[in-house]
Amino acid sequence: MVRLNLLFLWPLLSIIVFPADSYSQSRDGAPAIYSDQPEETYVHEHYHSAKTALAEYQLHYEAIQKVRAAGQIEVQSVTTGDSLALVDLYNSTAGDQWHRNDNWLNGPVESWYGITVRNGRVQVITLFDNNLAGEFPSTLSGLNDLRELWVHFNKLNGDIPDGWDAMELLEVLYINDNQLTGPVPAEWGNFSHMREFYSNNNLFTGSIPTELANMSDTELFNLSGNQLTGEIPPELGNLTKVRRICLNDNRLTGPIPPELGNLAQIRNLLLYNNQLTGPIPPEIGNLQFITQFNASNNQLSGSIPLQIGSMPALQALNLTGNMLSGPIPAELGGMPQLRTLNLNNNNLSGSIPASLGNLRTLQFMTLAGNNLTSSIPPELGNLTNLRILDLADNALSGTVPGTIGTAGGLRQIILTDNELSGPFPALYTKLAR
Repeated sequence: MVRLNLLFLWPLLSIIVFPADSYSQSRDGAPAIYSDQPEETYVHEHYHSAKTALAEYQLHYEAIQKVRAAGQIEVQSVTTGDSLALVDLYNSTAGDQWHRNDNWLNGPVESWYGITVRNGRVQVITLFDNNLAGEFPSTLSGLNDLRELWVHFNKLNGDIPDGWDAMELLEVLYINDNQLTGPVPAEWGNFSHMREFYSNNNLFTGSIPTELANMSDTELFNLSGNQLTGEIPPELGNLTKVRRICLNDNRLTGPIPPELGNLAQIRNLLLYNNQLTGPIPPEIGNLQFITQFNASNNQLSGSIPLQIGSMPALQALNLTGNMLSGPIPAELGGMPQLRTLNLNNNNLSGSIPASLGNLRTLQFMTLAGNNLTSSIPPELGNLTNLRILDLADNALSGTVPGTIGTAGGLRQIILTDNELSGPFPALYTKLAR
């Protein structure tokens, strides 16, 4: 007869029944369930109330039977709560249809595909692009030692369950490119250790919670490609470690908060394809390390702040498709790293600044669809790396400077719908080669 021990695990409030001498101590001193005996008995019950005890017994007993499909328990140093949460994840996301489910529900938990265990706790889940389909189980929040969750590029749907704030040690969250719905939980603001936050390309609705500004360690912040509405919270300016903010392709309204000028470490600020209004705040010019600023296809108005010309690291400036007016600031010619300048389809007026000829690294310049007048400055011929020049649909006059034909890398020039005159055979001959 097999002798049984009863072990009470606090705070699980559970009873585990297993043969004597069939467990060892984990690294942190807690009992680690392990057995080589195929005939062992393993039962787990949650005693929340007398009325639900029997039902929960049946639920968890069946779950454990799946774990011990080979006839024995091999959980090895993993807490019962963690193993059951993984079983629930498997069942709720059609685990039998995953591309890879190696060892799941068989063998030690640490051998399950995509699972990393440290010190008896599940700390990393890596199941991206693995055909997970269904909703997150509510029990996932029980993985309160989880540090990284990689489940992007799957078919996950439904709202985020309550209680994720219990996973307060999360550092990396990739749930992007799924079909998740509902609001972005305000409780995610408790993720004070979060470094990489990717929830883009889902179906999230509602506003961006101001509480997300409490994720003070965040370096990558991506909520793009959802159906978010409301204004950009000024509190996001508190994310002083952030290097990338992507809010593009939503339905955001209101102004660009001046507080975003406090993002001292930011490299990429992507706000395009929204319904933002008002002027571009001059504080954006404070971003000394930014390489890409894209606020195209909004409803921004007013003039382009001359302070933008003070961003020495900027490589791509895209303000296409707004209602910006006034002249192009001559200060834009002071950005030594600029490669792309897209200002087309606005209401810009005045002449093209000769200072743009100082942008020696520039490869793409599109100023089409504005109200630009006067002649094309010959200084644009200094742009030896320029590949595309689009000045169409303006009110430019005069002749095309011959210097433009000497730009060594030029592959396309578009000058239609202007008032230009004079021959430019050398230019056409060059581009025809």
